[in-house]
Amino acid sequence: MLVNKGVVPDNAALVFSQAQIEERVQELAAAIAKDFPGQRIVLVGVLTGAALFTVDLARALVQCGIHDIRIAFLSVSSYRKGSHRDQVRIDLDLKFSIQDEIVILVEDIIDSGYTLRAILKLLSAKDPKIVKTAVMFAKQGNLAVSSTDAPVDYLGLVLPDNLWGIGYGLDVDEKFRLAPDVWGIPPQV
Repeated sequence: MLVNKGVVPDNAALVFSQAQIEERVQELAAAIAKDFPGQRIVLVGVLTGAALFTVDLARALVQCGIHDIRIAFLSVSSYRKGSHRDQVRIDLDLKFSIQDEIVILVEDIIDSGYTLRAILKLLSAKDPKIVKTAVMFAKQGNLAVSSTDAPVDYLGLVLPDNLWGIGYGLDVDEKFRLAPDVWGIPPQV
């Protein structure tokens, strides 16, 4: 039974149920396990939005037979430097080396792809064996962006363009992140 009173706004409409999200996370884990059987994987979650997805993905990987998993988190922020394009700065860096590791960068959502590209560049400078990306959500209109400018290797679910997603890590002003389902609300102005 879905109850959204107090968890999400009253004008929210269900987009993906907790069961749909769990099923898709399991499918993504199976794809990763197939690509890297029996190997150690480092999941790098981007705070704060990807925290739930990162932990759920790690648990699902264990169910798929991948037991050598390390989890790290990083936090980044964007800022504008004069008239130049937004810059991405690391606010919280990894606590251990990822040199020669198989790294899966875990993000909650891809928008323009700019932040994802910047994080990939930052991680690549740390000399991992390989870096792949797992993104739980993309907007329908951003699928072309993700396929060309910021490659998404493992994509979860596609959100409609006409809604702002909240829940399962997605937020509005740091609210509604912990709802287990994903709800859509009218776009924020």
